[in-house]
Amino acid sequence: MRSVFILNPNAGKRKSAAALAQKIETFFKSRGEAAEVVWTQRPGDGRRLARALSETGEPLRLFACGGDGSVFDVLNGMAGREHCTLGVLPCGTGNDFLRSFTGREHFESLEDQLAGREVRLDVLQAGEHYCLNQASLGLDAQVCAHKDAFRRLPLVGGQAAYVLALLVCFFTAIRHRFTISVDGGPPQPGEYLLAVAANGRFYGGGFESAPHARPNDGLLDSLSITAVSRLRVLSLLRRYARGEHLSYPICHYRQGHTLRVTAEKEMALNLDGEVFRAQDVTLCLRPGFLRFWLPRGSDFHIPPQPQA
Repeated sequence: MRSVFILNPNAGKRKSAAALAQKIETFFKSRGEAAEVVWTQRPGDGRRLARALSETGEPLRLFACGGDGSVFDVLNGMAGREHCTLGVLPCGTGNDFLRSFTGREHFESLEDQLAGREVRLDVLQAGEHYCLNQASLGLDAQVCAHKDAFRRLPLVGGQAAYVLALLVCFFTAIRHRFTISVDGGPPQPGEYLLAVAANGRFYGGGFESAPHARPNDGLLDSLSITAVSRLRVLSLLRRYARGEHLSYPICHYRQGHTLRVTAEKEMALNLDGEVFRAQDVTLCLRPGFLRFWLPRGSDFHIPPQPQA
């Protein structure tokens, strides 16, 4: 099976894209394996390249080389193509989805990638878009819309950018009127800080919003947090980062298959760090939808089981 590495030259802080491309080409050539590197030039190129490559019908491993945004683009370009497998070679600042697996170093190793295996993963779908990790509306989506500006600052990593963006959004409107329904159940109208649909455990540079999520369990983990004062938000934030927030009465966590969120007005929708606009969105889990390439030495991180 031919491997194609779709490389984002702007991913990460280090300007090492050219060196990585050379390393990939040299490594595969030395082992007699078919591989090539293609470059993105502008936003959306990862999706366009993945779509064009997958339309040939040739069995392919398409590696997204970058952060969560690069993975999102490649996934959406190849979605539904059963002859294609998605791999990830992390070189971005986030890569929150890979925190749901053991051993990031194995994803960074070309030797381990070549010796990997194929597994099936669940995928979240929101209309015409797919995402692997998490989707959210409310405070988190607003933060996501602001964080990229902070990420470009010197010495500011993924979680630091998230925290800085959170502080900005903290002093604007943090209450959002949503009507939320899980698996078609009774609508729950109210004021919320945020609503999250999760396939993976972490987002925002390492915040463990969905401690029980696993990307191959056939379940969507949904979280909504009732709106509270800014002072209570501050007290919640540290526990939220550590995945210790579910015991709070204002946190509503369920496992199911769909999450519908209707807002009073159009607002930011975060899909794996990419921001869209929506007013009424249904987030559905597609069990086993994706063929995913898991490198040697890595495996699914087993999360704690939710309390009955």
